[in-house]
Amino acid sequence: MNILSDFDLVQHVTSPTHTGGHTLDVFITRSGMQSHVMVEPPIISDHSMVTAAIKFDDVRRTEMHSATRRCW
Repeated sequence: MNILSDFDLVQHVTSPTHTGGHTLDVFITRSGMQSHVMVEPPIISDHSMVTAAIKFDDVRRTEMHSATRRCW
């Protein structure tokens, strides 16, 4: 947590992401960024599916961007 604080970062996942009750998956942004993070209960795996959306206020381009990590 000190490293995040030192670099003005925030971890947005606030609930466990593993059936053992641990938070193994994180979603980190700069502080002050608007985000919406959802942690779905595990179905197929022992890991939850984490989905997130971020609002970028300072984007100068008009095209839409998206990224997927560890496809479900």
